[in-house]
Amino acid sequence: MNQKPKHTETSPSSYDAAAYGYDYRYDGFGGSAQASHGVALSRALTEQLYYTSTMLSTGFGARYYMSDLSVWLSVDPLSNMYPSTSAYMYCLGNPVMLIDPDGRNASPVVDKNGDLLGTDSEGWTGEVIVMDKDDFEQGMDHDVAVDKGTELSKHGEGIKITDKTWDKIDENGGDIMTPYVRNNSGATAYYKPEGNIDSDGDGKPDYENSGAYPIAPNTDLYVPVDGVATKKYNDHVFKIPNGGTVLITSEGGINLDFYGFGGMGRAAPGIGWINKEYIESEDKNDRSWDALFDKAKKIGKIKY
Repeated sequence: MNQKPKHTETSPSSYDAAAYGYDYRYDGFGGSAQASHGVALSRALTEQLYYTSTMLSTGFGARYYMSDLSVWLSVDPLSNMYPSTSAYMYCLGNPVMLIDPDGRNASPVVDKNGDLLGTDSEGWTGEVIVMDKDDFEQGMDHDVAVDKGTELSKHGEGIKITDKTWDKIDENGGDIMTPYVRNNSGATAYYKPEGNIDSDGDGKPDYENSGAYPIAPNTDLYVPVDGVATKKYNDHVFKIPNGGTVLITSEGGINLDFYGFGGMGRAAPGIGWINKEYIESEDKNDRSWDALFDKAKKIGKIKY
């Protein structure tokens, strides 16, 4: 732990140590404390200790540990993001390898080439952060890491994170993220974001829903995508359904995966390859696709 524990009083338990006497020993994070027969309390901890003759709780930043009951008193503030893990479990049950002083996200950090740099102050289990190598410091404060870098789901550029890196993250309790687009075409593709993306948190979108932004060859994109333009067609773009992910093939074709149904090219009307006429038939005032169709005209080789 990188925080010193602090013992504080809590409301009395139904068991009155002063009245009945007991021999209580606590050997936890940072040291040990002992209460004998509800009378004397030896202070083996170097930290300041407050105590009552009935019950002790120990503060570890975001949490209080009830020594008499051997339980944490509160859930982590972001426990809803980890439904497979008990909301009262510290460090995913692995306090030897992981630390988590405030119960929030823990983030692996990669550089813009997708190479693993290390972790911030909270370990492995949060969303990956993309950061310039020169700005990274192992164990840096999580808020500083978010400020200097960009969470992967807001990183609007293609990036190639290797399977080896994802395996390392997975082995340490982190979550593997699935890209929305894999560009295996060997050529630059373009995408239209599903919504405006504020990658640096300044309140101004860096990637607008009406724009068209490049995905470099042989990289993956982790931001939600509305549609893509590839080298295959110069008059059509591929519209992606919400929740869908696509693989751009070497010829510029599209393999759509929609909730486990792979190899889908045209799953339903309005999904798959569409032209401007289709957009205008749906909403003649919708100009948000214009930039993407302009890119298709420049990079596409054939008519649909």
